[in-house]
Amino acid sequence: MKANIIRVLLMLTPFGCISAQTENTWTLRNAIDYALENNINVKKNTVARNISEESYTQARASRFPNLTFSAGETFSHFNRSNEAGEYSSDQSFSEQYRLSSSVTLFEGFRIKNSIKAQEIALQNSDLLVEEAKQNIEIAITESYLQILYAKDNVRTAELTLETSKAHLEQGELKYRAGSIAETDYAKLKSQHSNDAYRLVAAQNALANRILDFKQLLELGIEENPTLYYPEIADDEVVELPPSKEEVFENAMGWMPQIKSGQNAILAAEYDLLKAKSGLYPSISMSAGISTGHSSADKERYFDQLNHNFSQNIGLSLNYNIFSHKEVRTNIKKSEFAIETAKLNAQQDEKNLLKTVEEVYLNVISSQNRYLAAKEAFDAAEISYRLMQDKFKVGLTNMYDYIEEKNNYLNAQREFLQAKYETLLNQKLLDFYQHKPINL
Repeated sequence: MKANIIRVLLMLTPFGCISAQTENTWTLRNAIDYALENNINVKKNTVARNISEESYTQARASRFPNLTFSAGETFSHFNRSNEAGEYSSDQSFSEQYRLSSSVTLFEGFRIKNSIKAQEIALQNSDLLVEEAKQNIEIAITESYLQILYAKDNVRTAELTLETSKAHLEQGELKYRAGSIAETDYAKLKSQHSNDAYRLVAAQNALANRILDFKQLLELGIEENPTLYYPEIADDEVVELPPSKEEVFENAMGWMPQIKSGQNAILAAEYDLLKAKSGLYPSISMSAGISTGHSSADKERYFDQLNHNFSQNIGLSLNYNIFSHKEVRTNIKKSEFAIETAKLNAQQDEKNLLKTVEEVYLNVISSQNRYLAAKEAFDAAEISYRLMQDKFKVGLTNMYDYIEEKNNYLNAQREFLQAKYETLLNQKLLDFYQHKPINL
C-alpha cells in the first residue's frame, strides 16, 4: 500500500464536533475500530481468506486414500433353448456392488509441495485482510483530521462574522450621523456579506467531510455522527520523530506488503518443486471388494452375495517418457517466476523505503512550516487587534482595516493548514512504526 499524504484544504460548519468526550461521540480510535469490524472491503477480504483456508484443508486431505462405493442394477432379456431345441424368451435382473479405494504413494513429492503452496496462499490471504485494514485505518485518520480542520475553520468564520456584524452596526450609526462616507459604509456591508458567505461555504465543506466520514464507516443515512474534538497542544505538533532508519526497520518487520513479497518467493520455489515432480514416476495403490446377484441364478440372494464376493489389490507405476518438453518447460518457467518474485520483493522494499523517507521528510517540513505559520499568525493576531482598536475610534481608514483583517485571516488559514497537515504526517509515521493511531 502506498501512503497518500493529503494536504487538507477545506472550509467548514458549526456542527459535528464536541470538545468533551461522551459515550455517543466518535473518537479517532473507536472510529477506526468500528470501521475495521464493519467495512465492506475488510469483510470481502475476510471471506476470501476463508475460501483460501478451505483450499488449504482440501490440499491436506489429498494425502489420504479416497473411498468410493458403487452399485448397479441390470435388466437383461434373452432367448433360452430347452433340451428339445426349442427357444423361449426369458429375462433376468442382476445387481453389482463395489467398494474401492486408491492412494498415491509417490508422485515426486507433488502433494507435499502443493500443501505447502496452499499454506502460503492462506498466509497471503491473511496479509490481504491486514492490508485492507491498513487502508481503512489511514482513510479514517485522514477523514477525521479533515473534519477537525473544517471545524476550526468554521469557528474562525463564525468569530469573523460576529466581528464584521458589530463593525457594520457601528458603521451604520456613524453613517447616519454623517461621521463616515457612504463608500466606507458600503465597504463595511460588502465585507459583512463576504464573511457571511465564507461561513456558509465552511459549513457546506464540513457537511461534505462528515458525509465522507459516514461513508467510510458504512453508517446508515439516519446516522449523524458527532466527533470528539481534542485539544492539541503545541508540543504534540512539534514533537521530534524517531530517526527514519528506525521507522524503516520497524516497517520492514511488520508491513503486510513486505511479508507478502517474501511469501511470493517461497510460493514460487514450491511451484518449482511441483514442476520437478514431473521428472519422477508416480506410484499408486488401489484396492477393492465387490459382489453381485442375478435372478437367473436359482441360488438364494445372500448365498450368491457370499459366493460372488471378491477382493483385489494392486500397485501401478506411471512414468512420463516424452511429453513434448512440457515438464522441462514448466521447470524453466518456475525458475523465471522465482527471479521475478525476488525482483518484486526488492521493489517492494525500495517502495517502502521511498514512502518512509517521504513521510519522514513531510513530518519535518510540515513541523517547520507549522512553527513559522504560528509565529506569523501570532504576529498577525496582535496587529489585527491593534487595528481593530484604532478602527473603533476612527484612527485608521476602512481600506487599511480590511487589508489588515485579510492578512490576519490568511495567516490563520496557513496556521490551521500547517497544524493539521503536521498531525496527519505524524499519524502516518506512527502507522509505519506499528503504533496505534490516537488523538
